[in-house]
Amino acid sequence: MNLWEFDYKYNRKLLLKEAEGNGYEPFTDIGNGSDEPFQDWKIKHLDLQGKVIQFYKDSRILVSDADDCPYALEIAKYFVKRTGFMCSPRFYFQKKGFSLPLHRDRGTECSVNFVLGDDPDPIRFKDEELVYTTGLLNTQSLHGVEATKDRYLYKLSFKDNTFDEVMKRLSET
Repeated sequence: MNLWEFDYKYNRKLLLKEAEGNGYEPFTDIGNGSDEPFQDWKIKHLDLQGKVIQFYKDSRILVSDADDCPYALEIAKYFVKRTGFMCSPRFYFQKKGFSLPLHRDRGTECSVNFVLGDDPDPIRFKDEELVYTTGLLNTQSLHGVEATKDRYLYKLSFKDNTFDEVMKRLSET
């Protein structure tokens, strides 16, 4: 299983407002080499390595680093308590037209994802495409997204626990 959708009631508009208020640049996954034009540019501009690293840091906002995300922190604390596992909460922004090819996340076994916009783009797996708004994603399965509109995502990354472990805890009443 690549994606397990579940029902979790939350205020999407409030979470989106916190995401939009953080002023970060569009996401690119430098370490995955998922953006070939960017990788080519980086090779030709080694002197700008420091700015590249800063750009990557600015494209994802760790919620604990943000001053104005109390609701996002509340949600993260709920999932830590519910599962008994630590997770890293962060917002991602993918600009319209951004392509994230099939990849496996590094340093994250699975994640609870909240797609915050209206009419979300599908997530692609090797053999299927799925549209979802809230779900547990097996980030060790090949997955990718083509952003046809600006895309905000709130992600709780579980670094030490597998998809099956987290799903089991979340499905317990």
